Amino acid sequence: MASSWNRIRIAWQAATTLGLGWALGRARIAWLHRSGILERRTPLCSWESFALANVLRPGVPAAPDQYCEWRSSNSPRFFFEDVSAITRSGAIDDHCIQLANHILEGRFPFFGYIENLGFPPRWHSAPGEGTEPDTRHWSRIDDFDGGDIKLRWEASRCAWACALARAYAKTSDNRYAEAFWQLLEDWKSQNPPNRGVNWKCGQEASFRVMALCFGRHVFAAAPASTAGRMAMLTSLMAAHAARIDAFLEYAILQKNNHGISEGVGLWTIGTLFPELRGADKWKRRGKQTIASEVRRQIYGDGSYVQHSLNYHRVMLQDLAWALRLGELNNDRFDADVYDRFGRGIRFLCALTDPVSGWAPNYGANDGALVLPLSDCEYPDMRPVLQSCHYIATGKKLFDRGPWDEEMVWLCGSEALDAKMSAPGPPDNFEAPIGGYYTMRGQTQPGHDSWAMIRAARYHDRPSHIDQLHVDLWWRGFNILSDSGTYSYNAQAPFHHAFAPTRFHNTVTIDGLDQMTRLSRFLWTDWANGSAHRSQSQKSDVLEAEHDGYKRLGIVHRRSVVQPKAGAWIIVDDLLGPGAHSLQLHWLLPDVPFHVAGANAIDFDFSGQNVRLAMAASLPANLDLARAGETALPAGAKSLDPSRGWHSRYYGRMEPALSVRFESTSPLPLRFVTVVLLGSRSEIQFDESLNSIMIESDRFDLAPSNKRPTVQ
Repeated sequence: MASSWNRIRIAWQAATTLGLGWALGRARIAWLHRSGILERRTPLCSWESFALANVLRPGVPAAPDQYCEWRSSNSPRFFFEDVSAITRSGAIDDHCIQLANHILEGRFPFFGYIENLGFPPRWHSAPGEGTEPDTRHWSRIDDFDGGDIKLRWEASRCAWACALARAYAKTSDNRYAEAFWQLLEDWKSQNPPNRGVNWKCGQEASFRVMALCFGRHVFAAAPASTAGRMAMLTSLMAAHAARIDAFLEYAILQKNNHGISEGVGLWTIGTLFPELRGADKWKRRGKQTIASEVRRQIYGDGSYVQHSLNYHRVMLQDLAWALRLGELNNDRFDADVYDRFGRGIRFLCALTDPVSGWAPNYGANDGALVLPLSDCEYPDMRPVLQSCHYIATGKKLFDRGPWDEEMVWLCGSEALDAKMSAPGPPDNFEAPIGGYYTMRGQTQPGHDSWAMIRAARYHDRPSHIDQLHVDLWWRGFNILSDSGTYSYNAQAPFHHAFAPTRFHNTVTIDGLDQMTRLSRFLWTDWANGSAHRSQSQKSDVLEAEHDGYKRLGIVHRRSVVQPKAGAWIIVDDLLGPGAHSLQLHWLLPDVPFHVAGANAIDFDFSGQNVRLAMAASLPANLDLARAGETALPAGAKSLDPSRGWHSRYYGRMEPALSVRFESTSPLPLRFVTVVLLGSRSEIQFDESLNSIMIESDRFDLAPSNKRPTVQ
């Protein structure tokens, strides 16, 4: 009885937070599952049901040889017609050959790293998992029974198709084409239509469609690409379109990238395979879904509905693929879709580090990379920015480099000779609808640091609870970073996916999150943030606050300023009644460190020193954890094994340095943090925290009730 009431409570709070329409939609989805309607819409069947004779329009020959001959003169346009032109452009680096050879050995690309899966992989199992395939209808399989389903899905996203295709384009080695077809044939035999885990998600099916279509067009002229195999892939596309189309309403109800991705899946199949019986419907529905979801999901400031920079990239790559297919086949999207696309590009560009090409590891990061078409590392945003900017403007953002390859595949080798967009001066950026702010303050050679600050007034559900989080970058190093995600379904103590407040670079009060967790992906009591810029005597100041602790009567205000090149000051004021436990947290990479004085630590970033010093208006204690163990103070007992970790790649964690400054005190209380980049200058705090001395420079702080905080 208690569990039933708990479910009712959660459902009521979810409906209150997300609206009656969302709640009714979720109820309908649950009914479709329980009633068996989804099984009737997508019945278990054999591949014979999708034989060419059953899926082609009348008049299109179904015999493989005749069908391929018909396709040769009735094929829609793809991104490229001559693979050799891509090869001659020089955009494909040799590293792709090594990656393809790994696949031949059973080592596959997996969330940005390499995992030994065997050849062929166990399509229904996570790496190292020995479970037998669940052969039930996909609607009968729970997402979260038996571990992290994403680890089981990843091989079936078919990123290996892109890797093998790139190597084939580089070498014309038929081994890579043969491996592509062998893997696809084995996948087909192990995954009958609508049976098992790999049919469960329409977005996963859509990503698979994109990768397989890319491989099909690269391998079209390879000796391994027999008529029978090419016909088999067409029947596979028909099965995927039927699956995506049958439950598209669920993707749209999610209010996230599922809707766009599944729209792209239908649009792709309908556009590239017009000979299929359902092609017109799929193409029309796919295009309508993409357009309506883009208008809703990309905010007017270019930020994205999912509050995640990696999901932002997923959206941009989805759109790059879809828009280019429309352009090539005389079916362009409306101008307002391109406008939102352009805004999304500008947003991601503003939040991408100019040295490394990486962006903050902000928000949910599930390892998705829809178009793995370059040798750049997984976190590098330059490939998607280069290709999307060219699609939107006809110009490049970056000079030549390994990030060009994605653009060349989508847009042709002539894109390499496009003019560069005139670079604008580094500037502060604001996306107030999404709640993102950057500061690029004063710069000198070697001191070109920048910060991202979060202060959101949520219009759509948050995933990480991190109001006033600060990310700090310098010389390509992510000095103060976000912890990432690791897994959506890990065992304790990592079952939280690093979403709670305490893992972010902000202040936690009484061990409570800024919002209330209802379920794995749903939070209520959304904290609202706001920010504005003001002017001190020496620099711009970004001042922000949030009300996530209003239930305690507490407001958290944060001021961020770069008063001089190479120095950052962050002031946190906690205002309200009573005494509370207050924890200021900073996460840094796993680099050498040593104590530099009272509440000060020096960190060695490849021979360049970063000093972190903190002070509080009332007594506070500093500790540092690494990989779940306390490193400072020496000999202290570790209490939280999930502290001191960082996950840039889904499914993997690396040690990080978690610095916590804690005080149990009556309010008001002020924390002050100073970060010095490339310096060991002495830092002195006035006892009342009214001023800071950095060497001979003095910076005055106003009382917490006055603005700007930094004078």
